[in-house]
Amino acid sequence: MAKRSSLFLRIIEGKKLPAKDLTGSSDPYCIVRIDNETIIRTATIWKTLSPFWGEEYNVHLPSAFHSISFYVMDEDAISRDDVIGKVTIAKDVLIANPKGKPILDITACPWIAVLYRIICRCLLSINPE
Repeated sequence: MAKRSSLFLRIIEGKKLPAKDLTGSSDPYCIVRIDNETIIRTATIWKTLSPFWGEEYNVHLPSAFHSISFYVMDEDAISRDDVIGKVTIAKDVLIANPKGKPILDITACPWIAVLYRIICRCLLSINPE
């Protein structure tokens, strides 16, 4: 039987997110996906560009997963929700980095700079059970 792993995530906050609404603000929330399956959706924080979530999760990972993706979304009542930004981390990158160490190059993409404030403040670790 293959070993299962767990992932501890702490989704704390976002800062200086881009405005997606006509009012000059956004209604941000985060989604976390393992491969293409949504495993986490935070609360929506209304009318802000600097949301604070303060949410913690401990999830079990399938042994055959390939990547974990973090999306910051803007909730819209009338139309589809907008993607503010997305970062995907491959399994091998996650495994190769010790708990709590930054794993993203924030110069690689403008959206990574936005999401870095969220993801690097998460404690990402894989713990064999």
